[in-house]
Amino acid sequence: MSNETEILSRIENIMKKNKKGLSISDIATKLKLNRNSTSKYLSILKAKGRVEMVKYGPAKVFFPCERTPIISLLNITSEGILVLDRKLRVKNVNETFILMFHLSKKELINKNLNKSQIPIFNNPKFQKSLFRALRGDESELEIKMESNSGTSYFQINFIPISFDGGKPGVVLCIKDITDRKKTELELSKSEEQYRVIIESIGDPIFVLDIDYNIIFYNKAMDEWLKDLGLDRIKLNRSLFENFSFIKYKKKEIIGRYQDAIANKKPIININHTKINENKSIVTETRKIPVFHNEKIIQIITIIRDITDQYKAEQKLKESEELFRTITEQNDLGIGIHRKGNFSYCNKAFANITGFQVEEILNWKYEDLLEIIHPDDIPKIKKISQEILLEKKIKEIKLSYRIITKQGDIKRIKHFSKPIKHAKGLSRLMSIVEITPIKEIDQKITEQQYEFEKVILNNQRNVLF
Repeated sequence: MSNETEILSRIENIMKKNKKGLSISDIATKLKLNRNSTSKYLSILKAKGRVEMVKYGPAKVFFPCERTPIISLLNITSEGILVLDRKLRVKNVNETFILMFHLSKKELINKNLNKSQIPIFNNPKFQKSLFRALRGDESELEIKMESNSGTSYFQINFIPISFDGGKPGVVLCIKDITDRKKTELELSKSEEQYRVIIESIGDPIFVLDIDYNIIFYNKAMDEWLKDLGLDRIKLNRSLFENFSFIKYKKKEIIGRYQDAIANKKPIININHTKINENKSIVTETRKIPVFHNEKIIQIITIIRDITDQYKAEQKLKESEELFRTITEQNDLGIGIHRKGNFSYCNKAFANITGFQVEEILNWKYEDLLEIIHPDDIPKIKKISQEILLEKKIKEIKLSYRIITKQGDIKRIKHFSKPIKHAKGLSRLMSIVEITPIKEIDQKITEQQYEFEKVILNNQRNVLF
């Protein structure tokens, strides 16, 4: 044994003088030993951690080991450290471990690990990883521990080592990850609640990561795609891979997402999208950026299919344009009002009353009454009150006098009927000036009266 110790010592001295490294043959020459014996002694030193070996092709080159002794590292790490021999006896322990588990060094040194009364060491997964480490396999394990003080979580690294003499051992690096784990669990809970909320929203929704990959979508989205005859979303694939029909405007779409991210607030866009030769849709898309610690992590996209609404609005717009074309080219004064508040009147209406269109659109019920001739106000008020009280009056036909803005008195014929309008049940009214007709009627009546007087006088003269 003393001869072996002497040879090992000689090899270490040789290595210290040749820090650039030596091959087995070089060391054997200096020792004046055969190559096989030298290789055996080098293996012992390597197992003890006294020398290091590096392969250069087929050659093995040995260097003096310059590793820091493990004992000097124990108390400068934030992790709990336990050094075990092959019989699972505690050979060393640092202060972090002692504080972590509220034990004393005396209770641990040279005691079997299984008698330490620390719950995590009895865990079957821990035992399996420990024995694997004794066979040279390094591994990592997360373990949950229940105790009187609550639930704790630990991350344990199992690192195989060799003691002097080449006997195996294990270093356990134990990190308390309770705070991190609880945060992860809270985040997981929040994520679950967040998904429940998204599922409960009736509009189609999908969620993008920062690389524009779809990482989640709700049932409404799935059903909407099915109604459109489109394929289901493939998770963790890009937005443009899932919806190839929008690739042609990829730059525009990404630009809108980037606007939402830059402004740190939702943006709404109206999109006209051609799905195929026979199908186009109109959508209102709300892009909502999600930030964590000032860093973008996700973008929620909410879609409202407004195709039917858009088509209806287009038809309404066409109808309104046709209505305006007809009314603006008509000599009839035409207006739409609800309880005396006008939402529309044409130029002819303005010309008859002597007011500007803008003035009439600001009228209230009282303003409408002001243009009525005082003698005709009672009958107008009666009808107006019934309209204001929303009594069932289908159609109104009457004539009355108005006083224009310029002070002229005009006689008009009035016709109105109820209509359904954007602002509720309204009345469509039309007016036409009949003053000249009334004047002619008046003259005919007067002339007829004079003629009858002449006839009557003539008859008297004949009789007498």
